[in-house]
Amino acid sequence: MQFKLISCSLLIALLTAFTLSASAQCNGRYKNVQFDSLNVTSDIQYGQSVNLEGDTVDLLLDVYEPVGDTLNERPLIIFAHGGSFTSGSKTNGAIQEISRRMAKRGFVTASINYRLTSAGNLADSVKIVKETIMAAQDGKAALRFFRKDAAVNGNQFRIDTDQMFFGGNSAGAILALHLAYAEYEDTTVMNDEIETLANEVGGFEGNSGNPGYSSDVDAVVNMSGALKNAAYLDANDQPLLSLHGTNDQTVPYDRGQVYQSIPFQLITVEGSSLIHERADTVGVTNRLKTFYSAGHSPFVNDTAYMDTTIRVTAEFMQKRCDCYQVTGLVAQNPMDEPSIDVYPNPAPDQFTIRLPEDKNGQAAELQLLNNQGQIVRQASIGKYDRQYRLERGNLPAGLYHLSIRQEGGDPLQEKVVLQ
Repeated sequence: MQFKLISCSLLIALLTAFTLSASAQCNGRYKNVQFDSLNVTSDIQYGQSVNLEGDTVDLLLDVYEPVGDTLNERPLIIFAHGGSFTSGSKTNGAIQEISRRMAKRGFVTASINYRLTSAGNLADSVKIVKETIMAAQDGKAALRFFRKDAAVNGNQFRIDTDQMFFGGNSAGAILALHLAYAEYEDTTVMNDEIETLANEVGGFEGNSGNPGYSSDVDAVVNMSGALKNAAYLDANDQPLLSLHGTNDQTVPYDRGQVYQSIPFQLITVEGSSLIHERADTVGVTNRLKTFYSAGHSPFVNDTAYMDTTIRVTAEFMQKRCDCYQVTGLVAQNPMDEPSIDVYPNPAPDQFTIRLPEDKNGQAAELQLLNNQGQIVRQASIGKYDRQYRLERGNLPAGLYHLSIRQEGGDPLQEKVVLQ
């Protein structure tokens, strides 16, 4: 009985410390679920433009707002769906789920349609570059739509136009990255050919709607996306969160062609690992969540990966938000905390724990607790070791809580699912 009480107390203390340290800012809003229900306004036209085939396309979006929210102005996240720039919509299951779950945390979210093209154009490098630019133009038109609404229509969605973020999955992530980081001013990396193609379809801003308003974005969420060139990132660019699987054969984790399984050459891009190397080099605030051994957008069909995606996104985005309306206090956003990676997660038999790069030179103590608060595994990690492999043994399937404490520091935590 005494062991159970001590273990339960340890689990409660662990979870409480985790919750307080990560949620004190904004009283937990933007990280934790705050609202039970949402109001969804569908099929709002935010613009209109012509696609590569010459057809006029009405550009539509859906808005998700938390019911019962009393804040005068709320931060906005616009999400763009995946589908290889040839298919998909704003109601795609994964992007709709992400939009709903982030709105329940206190954001206003919007899921957009953007111009698509025919699958045959994927093999044409000129056309796919144009399509990427045009999709990014549509994303910028969506940003301008909300700023215009705030300026001339009474701000019907109560958006804080100083807190407008953009995220996407797969093709939608490629859209988001180019929207934020590809600019004419990047003269050292933006070659003449790209500029010429952009000019042929309306430039990087485009003509999809709502001219005269800013299309600036305050942070980007990249889920399995890539840039044509990671060097598009410059010092003082917007903060970036990326989530990406190392075995992604659709959009490479590092450098390679899209759709690597196709036996003919497609466009070559630079994925999240190279983008974040660049971000570190030039000093852009960033976090890369690597899904080791996972394929393309693993959260689309896996609940555990989806839960991790939402948790990591909410933690990162909360630190981008102004909490004055929530708490009445002016506070500096904290630096992003070091994190641990666990892979594979969910795990069938064993999993590997990768510690932060700045851990070298510090020993660490590892504990794995079950949901009853019992310590089921513990180990010491040497001060120069950055990886540790933990065997499942006879542990039953379920949710576990991993805690790693370094001397003089707060514990690093991660949830682990054993299948």
